[in-house]
Amino acid sequence: MSNRKEVPFVYRERAGSGGSRVLLLHGWGCDSSTMKPVADRLCNSHIILSIDFPGHGRSDKPPEPWGVPEYSSCLMDILREEDFLPCSVIAHSFGCRIAACLAASDPGLFEKIIFTGAAGIGKKLCGQILAKMILCGQEEAPCGQCENCRSFADGASMSIFELDAASNNSVEHIKTLMEQTR
Repeated sequence: MSNRKEVPFVYRERAGSGGSRVLLLHGWGCDSSTMKPVADRLCNSHIILSIDFPGHGRSDKPPEPWGVPEYSSCLMDILREEDFLPCSVIAHSFGCRIAACLAASDPGLFEKIIFTGAAGIGKKLCGQILAKMILCGQEEAPCGQCENCRSFADGASMSIFELDAASNNSVEHIKTLMEQTR
């Protein structure tokens, strides 16, 4: 449970006037300005909510050191106060940890999730879990019995490719990826 009542001010900003709701979450040591280019790009077709996590940017500091559960609880309070659920989320680094924590506690909170530079979450595993969910087509969790779920379990699924520049940084890597995705 968070000490939300003890945080006098959590900065938040809405932008946009139509379409679906998109929550933007910044990384540790940053603030909502990190996500401003994304907000600017999406605000013509979506309603955007950006926050500064407590202790970051224009928000007040928490009364004591917080962990992921406290930040997650605080964000959940804000999403309820703003009547911003369900929504999609685009998160960077630490924001990914908070979004993942909330999504794990209630899979219906977020319609779509985009993680970039996810802190503490293995990118390949995260991508595989997401691909398995999408390909299975079940609402709550993969069924584990359909052809797609069995191919993941057998390590035979070719539905996810690692596309990050750190791992695929040569012409040969890119050529191989292009062949795999055809």
